[in-house]
Amino acid sequence: AEVVAAIARAPVIGVDTEADSLHCYQERVSLIQVSDSTLNAVIDPLILTDLSPLAAILADPAIVKVIHGADYDVVGLKRDFGFSVASIFDTCLAAQAAGEPKYSLGDLLQRYFDVTLEKKYQKAHWSKRPLSADLLAYAAKDTQYLPRLYDLLRKAVEAQGRLAQIEEEGEWIGRREWTGHAFEPVTG
Repeated sequence: AEVVAAIARAPVIGVDTEADSLHCYQERVSLIQVSDSTLNAVIDPLILTDLSPLAAILADPAIVKVIHGADYDVVGLKRDFGFSVASIFDTCLAAQAAGEPKYSLGDLLQRYFDVTLEKKYQKAHWSKRPLSADLLAYAAKDTQYLPRLYDLLRKAVEAQGRLAQIEEEGEWIGRREWTGHAFEPVTG
């Protein structure tokens, strides 16, 4: 509730998720990270029983949600929690539209902020508890720079005349649905 109250006042927030897809047959979102210009929060959806306050923030069209490679995160949030996400700005798509030669989050953070992401944590078992301090720090860093990256990339795509395209792609991503199948164990 404290995190939601704080980020509800922000016009722009960074959002990311971590899932256990490499370690479980039926993947699930195992961590949700949100950041505004001053707060970095890591939310554990495997422990918390009520995530509904976060749902209102994600659905609020007045708050821009900055997500890198948004389609995966948005689909997972819908599938696992029924969340709708509005006003999406995908930094991966924006970097491509702005003509960035490399557009992974790690490449963008290195270029704009001289920050290095530890790739070794990308394949971690995110649903296994407790999470180490290193994993939590990695997760928080995934969204910490997204609001500032939004400012830079928004200006770049606007200068290219492609801001409307990125906003339209964000709306399209917000309508995506999970197309997989629920786990059905073999019986008998």
